[in-house]
Amino acid sequence: MQKYLYKSSIRFILLLLVFQGCSVKKFIPEGELLYIGAEIEVESDTIVKDIKNLKSELEDVIRPEPNSKILGMRLGLYFHYKAQQEKPGFINRFFNKRMGEEPVYVSSVQTTRSEDILTNRLENRGFFFSTIISDLEEDEDKKEAKAFYDVRLPDPYLLESYVLDNDSVPVTKAIDSMLADSRLKPGDRFDFYALQTERNRLDFELKKMGYYNFSSNFLIFEADTNRVDNKRVELFLRLKKDVPSESTVPYKLRNITVYPNYSVGIDTIAQDTVRLRNKNFIQRELFFKPKRLEPFIVLEEEQFYNPETSRSTSRRLTSIGAYKFVNIRYDEVDSLATDSIR
Repeated sequence: MQKYLYKSSIRFILLLLVFQGCSVKKFIPEGELLYIGAEIEVESDTIVKDIKNLKSELEDVIRPEPNSKILGMRLGLYFHYKAQQEKPGFINRFFNKRMGEEPVYVSSVQTTRSEDILTNRLENRGFFFSTIISDLEEDEDKKEAKAFYDVRLPDPYLLESYVLDNDSVPVTKAIDSMLADSRLKPGDRFDFYALQTERNRLDFELKKMGYYNFSSNFLIFEADTNRVDNKRVELFLRLKKDVPSESTVPYKLRNITVYPNYSVGIDTIAQDTVRLRNKNFIQRELFFKPKRLEPFIVLEEEQFYNPETSRSTSRRLTSIGAYKFVNIRYDEVDSLATDSIR
């Protein structure tokens, strides 16, 4: 036991001695300073909800990222420098390949570019006309430099109202019925990412109602600040122009065909067909009795298309244990004339 502790202590001391020699300062070229990161100070005259999360979000978008540290040392950068020597040795080449990093110098830092990115992110979060002042602090002795960003937040824009710009297209009636369940409420801070979430929610709900060809990309938001005062936003939801007509109507399932033992390249026409409870079961040889398989299928003829029902059917069939993969495919059948899929 004492021998083991002695060996461990020796290894630990040797590691410390190695790490102490892992300073990168001596490798930094003349006229360059190593960029060690950025610090953001966020100030506001009013209380800002989730200001810590906002600050963290701003920190994440600042580029470039400095060289990483391990136990307070930039080992990846150190081994990169060592590998550039005339005779780097096996160990330096090995660790450079595994963890080496190109140096990030302050000469590559564009604080004005970072200011633009921060401004854009703040506008997406409802803070328009923010003030951002940046500065670089250089330490010639340590051959390091750090960026500082002072962010002054104005009062955010708040949501005054959220309405749908109605149209004669059938899908707008369905969309209008969903707005009552929206998380966008008057008084909320205007937030671009909340609008994206709302578009995806509406698309998801429409898919469940049969709108097979609809896409969230067909929805656009328009914000109007001219008709209200005190940084209030009237939000209008609209359909884009020239949305394909087949995307604005719900689809129903016309036919349901099940292949209990499907194989690519097999002629399905020559196989036997059994019709049970409005479903066609096609198989060359009896692999699974239709009456045993049918209860696991929750798709029904004349049922509106619903991806949730499709996923449920897939999960149920997989749970049997006889199938490793379950593929459910939908084919449009003269969509403009019948609005059906099979």
